[in-house]
Amino acid sequence: MSITVRYLGALAAEAGCSTEALVLPEGSRLSDALQRVCQGRGQGFTRLVVDARGLPQPFLLVSLDGAGVPYGQDPPVGARAQLDLAIAVSGG
Repeated sequence: MSITVRYLGALAAEAGCSTEALVLPEGSRLSDALQRVCQGRGQGFTRLVVDARGLPQPFLLVSLDGAGVPYGQDPPVGARAQLDLAIAVSGG
């Protein structure tokens, strides 16, 4: 199955692109998609995206088909899904 990944803000610069299509096996979960996103991009990018368990970092904003994914959850990813990733920014 194919999904679309959009990198927003500073994460697009780190990824080297703003959008890409990924092919994943049926039954894939968010953690599978994130591991695939990190392949070949180096440790710096990987540390921005996933923790040691392969789940999204607490500061990573994840949206799957327009709905935010709460920290620590690993929902299934459907065919033709859209996955949006951004680094949370704070400050004042």
